[in-house]
Amino acid sequence: MAENGTQLWFEKTDSGIGVRPASFPGRAVTAFWALLCLLALVTYSTMTIMIFVIIFYTAVFGCIVFVKSDLRPEQPGDGPDEH
Repeated sequence: MAENGTQLWFEKTDSGIGVRPASFPGRAVTAFWALLCLLALVTYSTMTIMIFVIIFYTAVFGCIVFVKSDLRPEQPGDGPDEH
């Protein structure tokens, strides 16, 4: 859990690429990304389109990982309300 009570989908690691799925939604998004990339490899006959689609899927996946993990620096309003 993050400090503000929300569940993290991904968490930092000390090895590898530096992040791993931390919960079921993280594993589901990772599996869905892998499936989409595999389908792009099988479906698209033009190499240029296939590479573009895989790069696009990877960029979207990277944005999801960044937003739903503890990689993001603390933002105003992320913490619990202090009234």
